[in-house]
Amino acid sequence: MTSVDRAFILPILETAPFFGDHFGQVVVALNPKKGDMRGVAEMVESMRADVVNTAGPDAVYFLTLAGGPPTSKPISVKVRGNSFDDIRPAVAALKQTLATIDGVKDISDDDSSGQRTLTLQVNTDAAHRAGINQALIARTLRLLVDGEIVTSLRDRDEELDVRVLAKQNKLNSIDELLQVNLPSASGEPVPLSTLLNAEYGVGQNSIRH
Repeated sequence: MTSVDRAFILPILETAPFFGDHFGQVVVALNPKKGDMRGVAEMVESMRADVVNTAGPDAVYFLTLAGGPPTSKPISVKVRGNSFDDIRPAVAALKQTLATIDGVKDISDDDSSGQRTLTLQVNTDAAHRAGINQALIARTLRLLVDGEIVTSLRDRDEELDVRVLAKQNKLNSIDELLQVNLPSASGEPVPLSTLLNAEYGVGQNSIRH
């Protein structure tokens, strides 16, 4: 189970919805309660154990909406800080404390995961041994991925950038991209994978200020 394998049961009208194909959402609309019909809270509690214990989701939350405003959860706490490395432990500690309070349930946070990220950093030792300038390595990556702006032109008072991009080969993965070779000082081909340190991760879906 990875950190992005999550499923959430949240209504469309939640004030801070989760976006992304790694989140799931089920919305149930009910007829007005009549006679001895069960209430919403009773129905939720009757299904909670079966839904929460379903294999697969990393976390499942319920949220009941009534006539608003407000239309979000009854209690909202904001945790602020300058770094996610500081905020996340504080949020985890707060959630643990809330979980010990009778009557508190469906504790969630809006720190949702975004797309996968790849951070590439030049391996200075490998570049030095190969006799390849670090600027050349960075420029090669730009040309392969995003292109490089070499000049600007003006057309009808609008400035247009001229971007040069490397010839597009059929690369099916990042690993194939990192197999592109650069010539070493001795003329031997050196793949980018030996000149770069790669770190895979998961980015932020959104950053709230």
